[in-house]
Amino acid sequence: MNYGQRCSQALKSVRTLVKGAANEIASPPKSASTSLRLLVVDGSSLQGPGAKGTNFRLHLTLDWVSMTLHEVHVTGTDQGESLNR
Repeated sequence: MNYGQRCSQALKSVRTLVKGAANEIASPPKSASTSLRLLVVDGSSLQGPGAKGTNFRLHLTLDWVSMTLHEVHVTGTDQGESLNR
C-alpha cells in the first residue's frame, strides 16, 4: 500500500469516527433556553500530508445556544458549500 492509499484510508477512518461522534452529541438538548435556534455553519477542506489539493470537505452545523453539533457531513471535493444539505 503506497503513501497516498494509506492517507486515503486514514481519512476514511476519520470520516467514520466523526460521523459516529456527531451522532452521539447531536441529539437535541434536554431543555432549550429559547424556542429559536441560532445555527452556525462552517465548511473546511481536509488534506492529507503531501496532498496537492483538497481530499475531503468537512461541513459542520453548530447550535450556538446549546454549543452542540447539529450536523456533520464529510463529502468529496465535488460538493461545495450549500445550505440545502
